[in-house]
Amino acid sequence: MDAEALIVNLKDTVAVATGSACTSASYTPSHVLRAMGLSGDAASNGLRFSWFPNQAQDLDMSELARIVGKLQPST
Repeated sequence: MDAEALIVNLKDTVAVATGSACTSASYTPSHVLRAMGLSGDAASNGLRFSWFPNQAQDLDMSELARIVGKLQPST
């Protein structure tokens, strides 16, 4: 799944970014995901979701799942 496409489609639902907060200015794949054995391509598509505690109560997980499902490649 293309992380950038997911970010664009989720921008009105939840705060989402690639990489960790401490390396947000870097465009290199996550060293943690690489250490877990993911390929460079897979690690580059890692996502970080963020929200404030009061937003979590109102987060519609079915909408999040619908958007992710829409973007999943057909097999």
